[in-house]
Formats: sequence, C-alpha cells, structure tokens
Amino acid sequence: MIFSLQLLLTTALAASSPDWYPTPEIGSITSDWADALGESMDILAQLTLPEKVNITTGTGWRGGQCVGNTGAVPRLGIKGLCLQDGPLGVRFADFVNVFPCQNAMAATFDRILVHQRGTAIGRQSRLKGVDVHLGPVVGPLGRHATGGRNWEGFSPDPYLSGKLAFEAILGVQEEGVLATIKHFIGNEQEHYRRAEEWRDGFGFKDLKDAVSSNIEDRALHELYMWPFADAVRANVGSVMCSYNYVNGTQACQNSDLLNGKLKSELGFQGFVMSDWFAQGSGVSNALAGMDMSMPGNDVDELETVFWGEQLTRMVANGTLPEARLDDMVLRILTPLIYFGIDDRTPNFSSFVDTTVGSPHPAAKHSKKVKDVITNYHLDVRDQFAANVALDSARGAVVLLFNDGILPLKNISAIGVFGVGSRLGPNGAVCGENMQCSDGALIEGWGSGTAYPTEYESPYEALHKKASLLEVSVTGTTESWDMRLPLELAGDTDVNIVYVLANSGESTANVDKNLGDRRNVSLWHNGDELINTVASQGQTVVVVTTVGQVDMTAWLNHPNISAVLLTAPAGDYGGKAIADVLFGEVNPSGKLPYTIAANTSDYIPIVTKIPRDGAPQSDFVEGIYLDYKWYDKFERTPLYEFGYGLSYTTYSFSNLHLDVKEISEFLPPRPVPVQVTKPKMTNIDIEDLYVPNDFKMIDGLVYPWILNASAPLADSQTQFPFANGAGHVSDASGGVGGHPWLWSNAVTVTHNTTNCGDVAGRVVSQLYVAFPETLIDSPPVQLRGFDKSKLLNPGESQMTEYNLNWRDLAIWDVELQSWRVQRGEYSVYIGHSSREFELCETFTL
Repeated sequence: MIFSLQLLLTTALAASSPDWYPTPEIGSITSDWADALGESMDILAQLTLPEKVNITTGTGWRGGQCVGNTGAVPRLGIKGLCLQDGPLGVRFADFVNVFPCQNAMAATFDRILVHQRGTAIGRQSRLKGVDVHLGPVVGPLGRHATGGRNWEGFSPDPYLSGKLAFEAILGVQEEGVLATIKHFIGNEQEHYRRAEEWRDGFGFKDLKDAVSSNIEDRALHELYMWPFADAVRANVGSVMCSYNYVNGTQACQNSDLLNGKLKSELGFQGFVMSDWFAQGSGVSNALAGMDMSMPGNDVDELETVFWGEQLTRMVANGTLPEARLDDMVLRILTPLIYFGIDDRTPNFSSFVDTTVGSPHPAAKHSKKVKDVITNYHLDVRDQFAANVALDSARGAVVLLFNDGILPLKNISAIGVFGVGSRLGPNGAVCGENMQCSDGALIEGWGSGTAYPTEYESPYEALHKKASLLEVSVTGTTESWDMRLPLELAGDTDVNIVYVLANSGESTANVDKNLGDRRNVSLWHNGDELINTVASQGQTVVVVTTVGQVDMTAWLNHPNISAVLLTAPAGDYGGKAIADVLFGEVNPSGKLPYTIAANTSDYIPIVTKIPRDGAPQSDFVEGIYLDYKWYDKFERTPLYEFGYGLSYTTYSFSNLHLDVKEISEFLPPRPVPVQVTKPKMTNIDIEDLYVPNDFKMIDGLVYPWILNASAPLADSQTQFPFANGAGHVSDASGGVGGHPWLWSNAVTVTHNTTNCGDVAGRVVSQLYVAFPETLIDSPPVQLRGFDKSKLLNPGESQMTEYNLNWRDLAIWDVELQSWRVQRGEYSVYIGHSSREFELCETFTL
C-alpha cells in the first residue's frame, strides 16, 4: 500500500518508549473494588514471601489441567487459578458451545447479543471450573486485512470494538469468571510476533527480535488504546500483554505502556499477565508493571523460569522492592474477591484426552504422580447458550448484493458447490486447534478456538429445509476439476457456491499460510469455481471469511444474483445461512470493516527481515485506518464499513440533538486516594527454602529457592531509574481514565421506521464530523450505533444515543491530554459510513 506524502508528513513515529516508573499501586483511585481491596490486604498481611510469589507465577506449561495454572496457598484456603482460552468458547473442553467469533459478533452491531454471548461463555467457563477467561480480544484491532487473528477481534473501528468489548466483559464477569482483555498492544500481525517461534519453529534464521509496532502518540490513543479504555471502564479483571515490541520495547516489559498508559492514565486496577512465553526477563517485567507470569516457564531447552524461585531471590536480596510484589498480589486477589471466584476446580483437561490421567502432564517422572479423573465430560450446554449462538450467527450474516433472487422461492432444484459447503474428511474437529481447512469454516485456527460437538454443515442445513419444501438438492465439493461442477450446475434452478478464506495463529502452517494470510484471495480455487458455476445460470455466493476478500474476479458476472458474507459463526453458522437463504430470517448484519475495490489499498504485513534481524512495522497511516483512510483520500471501496442490505427497507427521521455545556479541556484530575498498605513481610530465611515435608513434582514451577548452597544475594544489579520517571497524564484519575471522559455531552434521538413489507431489524449508525481546524481529523467517525427491535412493516421506534465527552475529543499530542475543539460539529445518521439520511450540526 502506498501512502500519500501528505499523510507521511503529518505522522511522526515514536523512535522509542520512554521510561515510566514506579508502577502505580492498586487503590490510588476511586474504584468499586475498595471493599475487596480491604479483604485482599488482610490476606496479604498473612503471606510469606514464597506464598506471594506462588500467587504471581504460573506452574509451568502443562503444569496443570488448564492452559494456565497458578500456585496456591493451601494454609489460607487460596487455590491455584485455572486460566483458559478462549474468545469463542472453552478451549480443549468437550460438550461446550462454539459461539460465533468476535468478528461475526461485530457484524451484528448488537450490544445485547454480545452481552448475552459473554454471559453464556462465562457460565460455561464457570461450570467447567475455569476462573479466568482469556478474552475478549481487541488487539489485533485489524490493521491488516490479512492479519491472522483478525477474526478473534471485533473490528478495525475502535469505537465499535470498545463498546462490544465492554458488553462482553460485563457478561463474562457477571457469571463469577474474570475476563481478560488482550493483547496489549499493537499485536497486529502474526509474522515475527515472537522471535523464538519464527526462528526455531518456522526456520527464519535471520530473525533476531520480534517485530516492533511503531505507533505515534495520537494513533495509539485514538485507535489502539481506545477499546482497552472501554474494557478498563467495564472493570475487566486482567489484561494480557502481547509478544511484539512497541516503539522498540517488548510489550510485557514496556513501562510506558503498562505503568504509564494502562495503570496510570487508564487507571487499570486489575493484574497484567504475560501472553504465553512472552516474558523475556525477570526484574524488568516486574518493574515495568507485569503482575503474573504465564505459563510460568519458557519453552527453551532449559525451560527457563524468570520468576518463581528467581522472584523470591529478587525480593529477598533487594533487587526488587517488596512493595512491587505486594502490589502484584493485591491486583490478583482483589478482582478474585470482588467477582466471587469460588472453590471450583477444573473438570476437564487441556492436555489429556482420556477420562483418567495425570493432573500435571508436565511432570518429568510421571509414575510418581497419581492419575486422577481429569475429564468428567460434563455437558454445560443449555438452551440459553444455544439460542444466543444461533441468534448471533443469524445476526452476523451480511447481505452484500441481491437482485431479487433471495429469499429463495418458487424453485424445484438447487445446486450446492464448494469445499465450504460440507464438513471435511476429519469432521468438525478437523485437527488440533482447528489447524486445517478442508471443509466448512467453523472458526479460524490457534489458541482462540474451541471444539464443536453439534455442528451442522451448510449443505446439511440447507438440505433439511429444501426437503420440507420438496426441493431437490445436488452438488459437489470438487473445486479444481471443473467438469463435475459444470455438469451439475446446468440442471438446477439456482446454484449456491460456498467459498471461504481462513487464517489463524502462527502456531501452524496451513496451506502455506503461517497464521497471517498470504493474500486476500479465496481458498480452494474459489474464483474459478464461482465463475464456472455462474456460467450455467443464477448463482448465489456465500462467503465465509476471517476478513476481507477479493471479489473482483466474479462479482460483476451477469449470473451472480446474490452475495452473502459471514465471519466464522461457530456451531450454527451453517443453519444461520440456510435460514437467511429461505427467508426465515431477514438479514441485518453490517460489514465491520471496509472491502477494497483494489487490493493494493490494504496495508501489507511486514515480511521482510532487515539486516539487523529486527523487523519494524511503522504505522505510517496514523489515525486513518479502514474507512477513515478511504474517506480521507477519497478512495472508492468495493463495500464500505457498515454496509449491509435487507429484505425490506428502512428510513430514519426526526433527528434531534440535546447538547450539554461542553468544556474544551478536562478539569483537574481527582486527588489520589490514600490507602494504608500492610507492612512489609519480615523475611524468614527458613521460609525461602523447600519445606522438609513437601514432596516436589519435577517439572513444575515452585516459589522456593531450591539450592540452599547458592548465595542469596546473587544479584548486585540496581535499578535506580525505577524509583520515579514518568509524567502523570491530566487524562488520568479514574477507572478507564479521567471520569469526565465518560460524562454525557450530547443526547441524540431519531425515529427508525420499517418502510417495506417484511419484518426485520436494522442497525442505525451515528457518525460525527469534527471541526475543520489545524488539527486534522477523519472526515467522519463512528460514534454511535443501535440494533432496533424486530420492526413489523410500517412500525417505528425511537432510537437514542448518548455521546460522551470522549466521543468528541481528540488526543492533543502537545497538551498530552484529550481536548474537545471549538467549532462546528456535524452529526450524521445513516446505514453505513457513506450512506447518510439525516444530518444536524452544533457549534462549540
């Protein structure tokens, strides 16, 4: 992608991350967690040094039944935690639902559904014995169309991502399970996210360091941090820091990000955990603001442990202040107490398929570990979860084009084509972590997956409905030899071609795609298959995709009669498409991203490794991402952000603005809260070593010093810089940032009417154009959305939005705070980022 000189000149990339020390302590701002903090401080006062360390350090990869497991303090009744993926269901567990991925949920534009989905995932996690749910995802935001994990996140629009993340977190945590917002921050590509993975696993021998996402200050605040602020505002329990570097410093030891941005500016009160194996040191991570090491060890040959015993040594010899360790413990215990994490234990195993097996698969001498029941095969599915999954899959279907052929009627024969129409030869669970692409696309691959147990393919779902209508169905999945598709397509009334594009985490090579997609083309020869089938008559194309795809090879074919698009939609994705095809459901999905008319408009993944072995990803587009870039440079997309058709028509009317008195600058931030913390532990040397009566399991991580003969003070490294360096932003002072950011600035209302003859739901979208000043801004930005109730023909409802002060603000890089500029603001109501029906202005 070639960016204009004008944009390059207005974007100054940060060369490095400044230091920000010390870590802000929990309790220094007003929070809902005050009572829980008091209880956690009472516990802290009773803990020995190794017990504190045990709470913060994972037991090691495969050290327990979950993907992440922490140590316990049995004498005080503090259990070890079970941390488990993932964003669309409980990973590695049986008898759970696979919900539509977050990208599909973004297409629904439905806060209520996203909240309900969070509730269902939280409930199933709790019933499976999970304490910490590793989701939702807002990083990657979706900078690259070919980004491998875009399907795990919501949308490249930060406002949409933030609002939906807020609801997802509320839903999960209402069920007594902590949510984890991830990955903080700039984790926009899989290529080179972790040097060891790509160098040792994929053979990129020239790679020395992970890719650095170099993001200028305004883009960091207005795009990439924006949804994290919503998550913190929702009282999210934990944040996962990412693998990549940000402005030259690894994210999990980036004090500017963790201490300065997350814990100070955003007022985050929970704990920061490392992504799995993202910890690269001991002291630096702790001082920078990381609170929990996951999974507790590294995956090198020595299985390096950066904390555990070493963290005990750091505090005992004075290298790390005990106050920092105490804050780690308080940040972990407080949300556990506030959200009521009970004494549940996992009733499934991530690493043992059989009913009976080892509770510690990492044990090196497994015969010394007694086998137990690790998988109870508890079915945690219920009707509520099934309804939410199905409604979400239906709401995620986007109708891109329809010449009137849909919904299907008055037909006697349907042809069904494409690999995406049926299950592959291995069934719904087609490989470990779904690392495959030989059948219908249920989800992408990697750690963000769950295993389906009740999936029905698109062909099966369509065939059931067609049989009831006495409509015959034929077809084939053959996509390379065109003779059979050509023959079958000529004997039908209409043909449906199911095509797909897949991607995932960089833990596997799937059809030469190393996580990130190689391009935006359809997989399995989809373009030729569509054109071949279309040559024989009316054709409907159903695209299931992890992101944007190139449609230009066939979209203008005269026999392409309709196009439907959906992100991977889990258990009921096939059924949802069939419901829409036959008109049982009126499509209401909207594109959560822009589809380009020219694929060169997409931002390319950084794949070249420079001579020094340290790839650099410069975010030169600044704040102009997705539709904002197309609008800024007047480029015409194939389909714009927010676009989506229906079987009926809707209109908006009677726009009204109620504008409050809005200040230009934030008032002074609230005075910090003074909290008296427990006195430091009187370190007893005897407590630091393994108790005489304790039997250790070789292969697990423990907090005790194992070699009593090694000098305790084995480190003379001092970190005087960590005593204080970093500006406290005027935008700080509350959970989610300065409380004023979340105050109501404008109330907007309008009427929404179904003007057609089919009942349906519609997404109304509110965009704001900021004043034209010396500080440039995108032509319009999404600042509100609403999914209507089911409106019958002729029925209307009033739609209301509340714009916060933050929604009208820009990040002033000189002021280093948010600012609402003076001038004329325009408020638009419409059906997409380029189709507006109503407009009103107000002046500040």
